Amino acid sequence: MNTKLTLKLGSNFIKKAKNYSKNKKISLSKLVEKFFSTLDVESKKPSNINNKISPVVKDLSGILDVDNNYDIKKFKKNRLKNKYI
Repeated sequence: MNTKLTLKLGSNFIKKAKNYSKNKKISLSKLVEKFFSTLDVESKKPSNINNKISPVVKDLSGILDVDNNYDIKKFKKNRLKNKYI
């Protein structure tokens, strides 16, 4: 069900928005609707961060068993040193 929404915006902004929608061949109402659909308040919660991780990365996480004392900076330093020497 569609409901009317009235917005008060600057005339210059409205002209730009109308030109943009005309160039993209989409109605201004659809542009506004798409914009509001991107504003997902729930996705900003830390508990939903897994929604942004791709399935491939989720599958790969936990594959390697790394020691708690493992020093990644030391590894990188040694790796680069050996690579360029």
